[in-house]
Amino acid sequence: MQVTRLGLPVQLGWKVCNQSLFTPLLIIPISSKEEGIKYAGFLLGAGIGYLLEIKKVRMHISEKLGRKMVAYCIGVFGLFGLQIGLKVIFPDFIMYDFIRYGCMGLWGLLGAPYVFVKLKIYQTEHTIYMGKGNVSI
Repeated sequence: MQVTRLGLPVQLGWKVCNQSLFTPLLIIPISSKEEGIKYAGFLLGAGIGYLLEIKKVRMHISEKLGRKMVAYCIGVFGLFGLQIGLKVIFPDFIMYDFIRYGCMGLWGLLGAPYVFVKLKIYQTEHTIYMGKGNVSI
């Protein structure tokens, strides 16, 4: 049986992929309220970010408190920077809120981990391939 990096069967990995991408899009026709559109955008960005992060960045979170504090500050600064900065740039229209919150979700699960790895705050996870399965270290 093939497994994904998370140790899930490949078929279940596809379910995670489908739920990460399509579930947020189902929120849009169900919720006509502005908050529902924002949540859908955030969830879509986060889902895409998650899928790309586990495939490309593969960040491993350090146990050191100092590194976590630095990463937290950078992450929150980037998140609020996107929220405020894109609100100033984009017109006041619901579709732009969807895009803005999508960018925030993408930052949280892909952009920030990428920056943390590039700044050497955190390291990437390396995988050793052994016979029947993968061992992550």
